[in-house]
Amino acid sequence: MTTPRRLAPVVKLIESCNLACSYCYQEDLLGRRRVMSEATLTRIVSELARIRSGPLQILWFGGEPTLVGRRAFERAVDIAEAHLSAGGVRHAIQTNATLIDDAWAALLARHRFTVTVSLDGFEALHDHHRKAPSGRGTHALTMAGSAALKRAGITPRASCVLTPHALPHAEALVDWFAEAGFWEADFPPAGRFVGGRYELLVTPEQYGEFMVRVFDRWLALGRTDFRIFAFAASPARCGDCRVARPRTASSRRHARSMPPSATMGGCIRATSSLASLSTCWATS
Repeated sequence: MTTPRRLAPVVKLIESCNLACSYCYQEDLLGRRRVMSEATLTRIVSELARIRSGPLQILWFGGEPTLVGRRAFERAVDIAEAHLSAGGVRHAIQTNATLIDDAWAALLARHRFTVTVSLDGFEALHDHHRKAPSGRGTHALTMAGSAALKRAGITPRASCVLTPHALPHAEALVDWFAEAGFWEADFPPAGRFVGGRYELLVTPEQYGEFMVRVFDRWLALGRTDFRIFAFAASPARCGDCRVARPRTASSRRHARSMPPSATMGGCIRATSSLASLSTCWATS
């Protein structure tokens, strides 16, 4: 029996952005304002329809994808659905949320989008790097966009770029995202292209230690409505328990330091919730 091919294409509608983040790895491209044509998009989704054999989710990306405007964006979504709806298609978007208002939020809710907001945590951290071209911070605009999403019934997830400036604040960031109403947070390490090579701005060791602290704090919070992306891997079988192995080397190292009965052989349950973890540990 052939395993269905799971496709998760990233469609970059526009190569432009309305921010000037200090760590942007696309900084030499974002001023071009190049927009994907309908003909190109149609070719892409037609090919996806041809090769798919299972679930499909499109991540609409940029630059900042909302810069194409609501009408053009919904037209792009309609083109994708016209070619892919027979097999089912889900939509996701990564956005800085500074242009999200109630009309944008309603559009995304109508098409059942999963929304990731680029947000570097509380105001002081966020505005240190994520500025408008004028130099002004963008935290207030991003939070306003996130509030519009919530009014439309969308609970967003957050992508917080991990910079050297943020390294001391692991516990505070976990607390902040949980209290701010996001259902998941991700901490991708910052990096930039230098001389044609991509270089991380934090070392693997720094990233690992940060994620260990994130895990400890998340577990201590006891929140079943909030999780960390790095600890929410795809499910795998581990004995009689449906679990998921941690994504990062640091979380695996942390799991190995815990009692075998607690880690279920070095694994963390796919639900990434304290309630499930506690139940698993109590019965192991």
